[in-house]
Amino acid sequence: MRIKTGRLLLRNFEEKDLPQMLDYLGDPDVMQYIEPPFQQEQVRQFLQQCGLEQPPLIYALEESCSGNLAGHVIFHPFEGRRCYELGWILGKDFQGKGYALEISRALLQYASETLRLANVVLETLPENLPSLHLIQKLDAVPAGVKDGLLLFRISFPLNETHL
Repeated sequence: MRIKTGRLLLRNFEEKDLPQMLDYLGDPDVMQYIEPPFQQEQVRQFLQQCGLEQPPLIYALEESCSGNLAGHVIFHPFEGRRCYELGWILGKDFQGKGYALEISRALLQYASETLRLANVVLETLPENLPSLHLIQKLDAVPAGVKDGLLLFRISFPLNETHL
C-alpha cells in the first residue's frame, strides 16, 4: 500500500528500515505507553512478523521532505472482515507535528472509500493523554474496554448497508 499526503508517505516496510526502527522502538519515551523498549533482535523480529509479512500489520511512515522514517502505522483487520485497527508509533523527533492526525485522516478516507469498511477501531491506555487527544480529534466514539485498553470506534454508516 502507498498513500501520500502533503507531508508523508505511507508505504510497505523494507529491510533497510531496520536501523531507523530501532531508533524509535528502542526509545523509552516513545515506548512509554506501549511496551518496554525493544532491543535490536526484537525490532528485527517485529519487522519480519508485522512489517514484511503479506499482508502487513504495520506500514512505514516516511517524512516526505527528509525521506526519514518517522515511525509506523498499525492498519490491519480487527475482529471481523469489515473492521480494521488503526494506530501509530512515531519517533520523538516526529511527534507534535500533526503527522499522526494527517495520516490517520488519509487512512480513514481510504478505509471508507476504497476498502468500504464499516468500522475502524483505535485502542489506547487510559493514561496515554496524547493518543486520547488525537482520538478525540478524529471524532472516534468510546466502544468499551478490552484487555485494559480503552477502545474507540469510527463508523462509516453508508458502508454498513453493504454487508
